[in-house]
Amino acid sequence: METISRNAPEKKPARRFKITSIEVLCAILLIAILGQSWLQRVFDVPALRTGSTVFVAVCVQALPFLVLGVLISGAIAAFVPARVLEKVLPRRAGAAVGVAGLAGVALPGCECASVPVARRLIGQGVAPAAALTFLLAAPAVNPVVLVATAVAFPGNPEMVFARFAGSLATAMVMGWLWAKWGKLDWIAERALRRMPDVQHGSRWKTFAETARADLVEAGGFLVLGAMIAATMNVLVPAKWFGVLGEQIVLGVLVMAVLAVVLALCS
Repeated sequence: METISRNAPEKKPARRFKITSIEVLCAILLIAILGQSWLQRVFDVPALRTGSTVFVAVCVQALPFLVLGVLISGAIAAFVPARVLEKVLPRRAGAAVGVAGLAGVALPGCECASVPVARRLIGQGVAPAAALTFLLAAPAVNPVVLVATAVAFPGNPEMVFARFAGSLATAMVMGWLWAKWGKLDWIAERALRRMPDVQHGSRWKTFAETARADLVEAGGFLVLGAMIAATMNVLVPAKWFGVLGEQIVLGVLVMAVLAVVLALCS
């Protein structure tokens, strides 16, 4: 009769290969490269060429700022303890909103950069009202946006001032409104999860993992927004804007809606 030794090593279950978004992206890029000539023949349509140009332009413009934002987010998670933020920001929500609004001037990016940073601030214990103010102010009052506005409207410094003052005021008013009537139930639970202070030995690991996770998550929304912007850019006729220019109230309302849908940078 055969006997089995008690000390015999147990067989480990075979590890399954898990397909992640990175593998899917690499496969799509490989297919696109191999079938480049065939894809050019199939999609050689003026509307599709315009849409693809807008899609690539939005992604290329936003990607550097998105990377900047996730790097700042990772740095906050790894190297800035919650107690430091508690000391820097005022305890009163109203005063914290003002400080957060002015802090938005220091982040040269767009909403792609401010979203992961604002989420990380909440995770580090910052009041949601202050994080919301920073989220709204940073993409609208930073130096890159102000310079872009000055270039777009040469000889009209009032446009730069109006954009800065209007955007900052809007962000701070929304922050104060949230401080008074906002509810934590309106925020996703994972964003409210308090992050513990990181041990010294794992700071760089935390930095890398946080930046990678935020980049993958925010990058998906960037691609989706770019696709919507490209589609709307193709479907909305240019002559509609001439008609809207003759009706101020309707023009303001429609342009405000288009600003949300088209997802254009500064």
